[in-house]
Amino acid sequence: MLRAALGDARINLLGFSYGTFLGQVVANVFPDRTGAIVLDSVVDPAWATGARGSVDWIRENADVGSDATLQRFFQLCAEAGARGCAFAADGDPQRRFADLAARLRTTPLAISLPGQPVRELGYDELVIITGKILYFGWAWETLGRFLHAVDIADAEAGAAALAEVIPPPDATGYDNIVEANAAIACADTDNPRDMHRYGVIGRERDATVAPFFGSWWASQARVCGPWQGRSSERYAGPWTARTSAPVLLLNNRYDPATPYGNAVHVHDLLPNSALLTVDGVGHGALPLSSCASDATAQYLLTGAVPPPGTACGQDLAPFDQPPA
Repeated sequence: MLRAALGDARINLLGFSYGTFLGQVVANVFPDRTGAIVLDSVVDPAWATGARGSVDWIRENADVGSDATLQRFFQLCAEAGARGCAFAADGDPQRRFADLAARLRTTPLAISLPGQPVRELGYDELVIITGKILYFGWAWETLGRFLHAVDIADAEAGAAALAEVIPPPDATGYDNIVEANAAIACADTDNPRDMHRYGVIGRERDATVAPFFGSWWASQARVCGPWQGRSSERYAGPWTARTSAPVLLLNNRYDPATPYGNAVHVHDLLPNSALLTVDGVGHGALPLSSCASDATAQYLLTGAVPPPGTACGQDLAPFDQPPA
């Protein structure tokens, strides 16, 4: 309908994150009508359906992506040292994080953001805040300062670091993005009705493949347990159509929501696709890589895809000092 309204002979689409799932639906439902399709930060289509009792974000491997990205944070933080990453000041960041997480389970830290009441920062908040900031490589230096402040129980410094990356509440109106995400995701996906199943799966993933993040990602799907709405035209595969024009896939190597392995898998599924790897971190490959942006522009303008094995870097690494 959008294609017809625009008068386009072909479907051209640029999708980020969830938009890559929509892009795969378009590519597989209308393979003979595709034009330029760019999918950045690729969702594994297994997110939609799977074995009975399985959880969507676990099928999508998001917990694995968060764990791998956190390990990358530890590595780069240690390499940057205390001058570049405050969390490296008192030893191995990975060990310090594990110790801090264990301590916050029993002894939360009272913390308050500007204009907000004092609240406890415990284990759950540590995982959620860390997981969210991992999305943005440019904020990893701030994450290092936040973790260091919490580790030494400096609530004021921890709050100051958080205030740099968490926007204040919107006083102009109510943002319904949480409800919209639930309505869309729950209509798209199969998830357990048994509410206890989410905790069981999360703890299993915490213990086996993704410490800290298995339970976080499993819990994000719990809203879908009692959800009654279903999509009347949901597409659930197959995902292997040969499109009339090549599909360009992009992904950072360390993405905390859509891991690099997803893009490799979708590249294998789509016979007429190209994969552009970005040696970087965070959720979203295009915004921080002029190399990837140039290659994507070339594809959009000419239809030419990068040669197999092409890799780009990010313009700035997480702990690099930005230009003046």
